[in-house]
Amino acid sequence: MRRSITILLAGLPFLLSAQLVAPQLKTITMRDGLSSDHIQCMAVDQRGYLWIGTSDGLNRYDGRRVKVYRTGGRGSIPSDLILWMTAHDGLIYLGTSAPYLTILDPLADTLINIPIPVPDYSQHGEQRVNRIHVDRKGRIWLAHGARCLSRFDPDARTFTTTEIA
Repeated sequence: MRRSITILLAGLPFLLSAQLVAPQLKTITMRDGLSSDHIQCMAVDQRGYLWIGTSDGLNRYDGRRVKVYRTGGRGSIPSDLILWMTAHDGLIYLGTSAPYLTILDPLADTLINIPIPVPDYSQHGEQRVNRIHVDRKGRIWLAHGARCLSRFDPDARTFTTTEIA
């Protein structure tokens, strides 16, 4: 009896390893069309597209091709330096080095740039979005500037801002 248990336990790793599938990994670089190899952040939209924020633009990877979004013109990103990205309710919220919250609708392929508030206590220094977070209640929070925390209301497109001590 003891011998049959040893044989079964010895063969168990082989049985389990036969069921594991190695993930298919692909490296995406500038040679594949990526705007920069300096990746800052990433998010996946509801269609499964990978959005990649770099130091030189926003990139959408569909599994085969890269589409690059850069500054320049109406409805474009306000800065090519993409610092933060969060997907929520079918939209992607972007923070760049410019003082805007950028909302990307991947299905419509449109961008909206909403100026972030600059309170009196934070008028000096950069006003870029440092972090974007969606809490359990679906509220969207932004840390920006040197000491600002804002809650964004997507329906009214307004911010409630407080100072971080």
